[in-house]
Amino acid sequence: MTKYINYFSGDKFKLSFSNIPSFDGERVETSVFNDYIKSLTVPEMSLGLLTSLFGHTRQIHPNTIGSRELGTVNVEMILDEELYNWWVAYKWLYHTRHGLKTDKLSLKGEELVRNNCVEVFEVEMLNNDKKPISKLQFNRCFLNNISSVSLEYGNSDNKTIIMTFEVEELSFMRLVN
Repeated sequence: MTKYINYFSGDKFKLSFSNIPSFDGERVETSVFNDYIKSLTVPEMSLGLLTSLFGHTRQIHPNTIGSRELGTVNVEMILDEELYNWWVAYKWLYHTRHGLKTDKLSLKGEELVRNNCVEVFEVEMLNNDKKPISKLQFNRCFLNNISSVSLEYGNSDNKTIIMTFEVEELSFMRLVN
């Protein structure tokens, strides 16, 4: 792993993936993603409302759904020179769509497509001294979309892709008082 996390976004946050699923026995270094992250969009949260009538009066009730539909997380990543980080994401989606499983086992020792996920990706919010002050953790993150890439002759701008993840659980922790 490299020692420079998020070289392109050295501002007020640092994002790091705990693992990247591999399908051909070759371990994929997390630096393939971690070092090229440009931006992150944290999920929105909304609450559906139910309507009922009592007499001639309209009443509104929250539709309690628990942790379902936590929203999606979008990660914008700069493509590396070889397009390797795009290839890893593409391969991950391709194999999952075809039902192939990683070598990661469930608690019962089974190989499941459900394990084709990032266990944790963590966003550390940094103060002005670049020291972490809080952590936002996204647990069991499933890649479900990667954007297309347009390569152009005569253009040396960095190209980016956006990866969309569905998240099962998220948590927040303050690191300073």
